[in-house]
Amino acid sequence: MKEWRSGLIVLALKYVNMRTALGALLLICLTGTGSAGQGEGMDPGTYSTALINVSSRVAVDLSGEWNYIVDPQKIGVLRGDRRRTAVFEDTLEPNSPVDFLEYNFNAAPLMEIPGDWNGRDPQLTWFDGLVWFRKVIELDDKPAMRTFLHFGAANYKALVHVNGQKVGEHEGGFTPFAYDVTKQLQAGRNSIVVGVDSQHANDSVPTPITDWKNYGGLTRPVHLVSVPDTYVHDYFLRLSDGKLLATVRLGGSGIAKNKVRIKIPELNIIYKENSDESGVATFEMDIPAGLERWSPDRPRLYDVTVSTSGDAINDRIGFRTISVDGSQILINGEPVFLRGISLHEETLGEPPSRAFDEASARALLSIAKNDLGANFVRLAHYPHAEVMTRLADEMG
Repeated sequence: MKEWRSGLIVLALKYVNMRTALGALLLICLTGTGSAGQGEGMDPGTYSTALINVSSRVAVDLSGEWNYIVDPQKIGVLRGDRRRTAVFEDTLEPNSPVDFLEYNFNAAPLMEIPGDWNGRDPQLTWFDGLVWFRKVIELDDKPAMRTFLHFGAANYKALVHVNGQKVGEHEGGFTPFAYDVTKQLQAGRNSIVVGVDSQHANDSVPTPITDWKNYGGLTRPVHLVSVPDTYVHDYFLRLSDGKLLATVRLGGSGIAKNKVRIKIPELNIIYKENSDESGVATFEMDIPAGLERWSPDRPRLYDVTVSTSGDAINDRIGFRTISVDGSQILINGEPVFLRGISLHEETLGEPPSRAFDEASARALLSIAKNDLGANFVRLAHYPHAEVMTRLADEMG
């Protein structure tokens, strides 16, 4: 019998020349999350990271109206590497009625973010290309903590600038990413400019020819996330071979030999361990006698806190084992018959949109569970928003 030790059932079909695994089959459950890359010793802007569980962080939600400029010839990209243009000098204003500014964010229309331009602007329903977005925020003081600019997703390629400085690029329309912008931010006015190019290639997801709609834009929330200089970067809790295992990875500076703690109050669990030289702490614990395992019929979740000195993340996690025996799938050693349907990350109603939130996810999962009697959904064809898997975990 082969056992899958992750709490997440995902069957991924890898396609040739595609950067992302397609066809994820997801049992309605979630245990922990994962990401890679700490960025220690790297200058801000030279790397991106995927901060997990942003909802448990000190974060400023940048949702709302952003100015936008359509750039079908991609002039901002062509000029931006050679000299700063009005795309980045976003405070430029005409000095006289005859002055011509090729780009003027202050006179540009507004779009609600998160959102896709195909659903927000009727003139852009079928536009596939580059659009620049700008958000101006006021900060009372320069951030005292390490601060990341976090994007839930931008479809498909994003070019990110803060106060006229390019902080990075990200390719992939369905994965979260973040940049350390502590050095770029300042007290007072701050300008965030993001170019989002939805044009696809033969090795992108989707390809130029597809049977499902492509959406361009900042399709998931954008946050400014503050963390201590040493912070919890990633964690993974799971059951395996009669043990409760945990892996915690720290990010930032001072990650070696740092005390890490895992706390599950309902099970009277408080475990402490020191991180190794790479900032990783590993735990192996006996499974508490009172632990109630997660199942679709009884989706039991526990409050869990993962912390280190100065930083703590709260989560709700279900514990279960998933294995196969011949043609049977077993949850906690018991056979389960999967009844499900395929879902896109699209809101209900007209026009459909990828501006997905908790209400949208709950509506789709409620139809699947209550109207169709499903106990799993296939999240087609790309990584869906974290809110979907968290709600699936909660709803069973």
